[in-house]
Amino acid sequence: MDKNQYSLSDAWLLLSIMLSVKEETVSLKNVIAAGDFIQHAIITRDEINSGICKLQSDGFIGYKNKIFVLTQKTKDAFKLNKRSKILSDLEKVYSKLLKNNESPLCCNSYKDQVSLEEYNFAVQDYLKQR
Repeated sequence: MDKNQYSLSDAWLLLSIMLSVKEETVSLKNVIAAGDFIQHAIITRDEINSGICKLQSDGFIGYKNKIFVLTQKTKDAFKLNKRSKILSDLEKVYSKLLKNNESPLCCNSYKDQVSLEEYNFAVQDYLKQR
């Protein structure tokens, strides 16, 4: 698979952010927790960084200073039914990303990447509260 095309882990990251939004922003720990709820697994740092790069370059999310933000584009494109099954939502998000007219930019380097230290701290913080 072309690393510049959307993958299921990109949809997983986006859905995790969407499910975590209570205010306007979402922390890395909350994204990890939502990801675990969806897939019963901890999303990896590489999956997060690759997803940040693609989703941000395509205008679906913002990420700065360890905080995720959903863009209006995402709010308009994805209307999830609160009563739907989570895996059905994941499939819907993935399908819409694949149908997106724009192609994500090349993501060979991660400008706004999550550092190993930040990732490990967020995972450990989440696991302590689980």
